[in-house]
Amino acid sequence: MLKPLLLTLFSTLTLLGAADPSTKNYHLRDFNLGNHLTGPRVTEAVLKGKAVAIVSMGTLSGNRNSWAAAWTPEFEALHEAHGKKVVVIGSAWSKGLVAKDLAEYAKKFKIEFTIQAGIEHAPFEVPHDGHCLLFNSEGKLIYSGTPAKGNADFKAAIKAITE
Repeated sequence: MLKPLLLTLFSTLTLLGAADPSTKNYHLRDFNLGNHLTGPRVTEAVLKGKAVAIVSMGTLSGNRNSWAAAWTPEFEALHEAHGKKVVVIGSAWSKGLVAKDLAEYAKKFKIEFTIQAGIEHAPFEVPHDGHCLLFNSEGKLIYSGTPAKGNADFKAAIKAITE
């Protein structure tokens, strides 16, 4: 009786762990971004030896209350301060907007980092808004979650990729 119960418990915990992206050994090469929209073009040569921050920016628009508008300064500061060590990429999920609209948005909000058209493939479901993926300089995923300053795991991951 105890053995089936333990087996069920172990199976459940294993499945729960498998669903958590932070418990897997994901690598930057497991993620494919959409087409380049604005900012510096990202190539393998550019990424070599650098940490990468992919920021899901939701639907980009001129709305100053949008998530993208709220978080843009944070990641622009990361790009400016640590651009030699960290490549910042905005993953824009734009409904009905074309590249020209996104370029206007980038100009309006003074975004200098790269913006790509969403994430075309990922080994797990990446939320379209309010989420970021942080990879160390070897390309290993070290953080997947909300980019909130108050989040200790996020702060530790930012520290790890910038030092």
